[in-house]
Amino acid sequence: LKEKQQQAAKGTELIEREINDFYSKEKKLNIELTGVEEALLSIRTKVAELDSRLRTLRETDQSRAVTHVLSIGDKGVYGTVEQLCSYSDEYALAAQAALGARASYIVIDAAKTASKVIEELKKSKSGKAAFIPLDKIRASQRNSEDERFAKTKGCLGFLIDFIEFEKSYSKAFEYIFGSTLVFASLKDAEALVGKARLVTLDGQLAEASGVMLGGSAVQRVNAARERKVLDDLKDKEKALQVSKDSIFSELYNVRDQVT
Repeated sequence: LKEKQQQAAKGTELIEREINDFYSKEKKLNIELTGVEEALLSIRTKVAELDSRLRTLRETDQSRAVTHVLSIGDKGVYGTVEQLCSYSDEYALAAQAALGARASYIVIDAAKTASKVIEELKKSKSGKAAFIPLDKIRASQRNSEDERFAKTKGCLGFLIDFIEFEKSYSKAFEYIFGSTLVFASLKDAEALVGKARLVTLDGQLAEASGVMLGGSAVQRVNAARERKVLDDLKDKEKALQVSKDSIFSELYNVRDQVT
């Protein structure tokens, strides 16, 4: 009898230990679940903010004509210059000053596509848009004088080297930025005004003709970079949702075993 009692006690102790293990595991999983849910909420808030910002950007920065062209859905229409490039905050004001009105030029595959889209704009009376057909656009090439200017004290290099874009759009961006130089300040660039196209980190622009455009500048949102951040956040959101589902599955398992 005593032996049976000892065996029963050992069995009870084992069951209690297993139950305690299950509860410990459940507690740990609940803590993990709370962390994942908080991270998910934070990411979803950021996604909503970025989505809203990009919608506002489309509504305010695009003319009716550009908006209409992009809504057509033609495969030969790639997007506006601004949409197809990205740059760091350090070079944002310089890039945006150098882009100017060309930021809303539409990059397309061929002149034939431009003709077709222009006819559509005329029919719909949606206004005018500017196009960069990749099969026709001619970009100026750097020469030895440009390279010499780039070695001027205070010059950080050619602006295009600080802009990110897909290689297939190279001709468009070579046309847009050409041999534009970027300087730390306008004072550093004074000697080259009227000799080369240049821009400063705070957004002051001097054309090769000598015309200068400057004053206070406010950094615009860069759509391409914002979209990349948004895509990254959505990937993280998916991964966290998978983790959450996995934790729920484990919790149900543990609770089933306890009951």
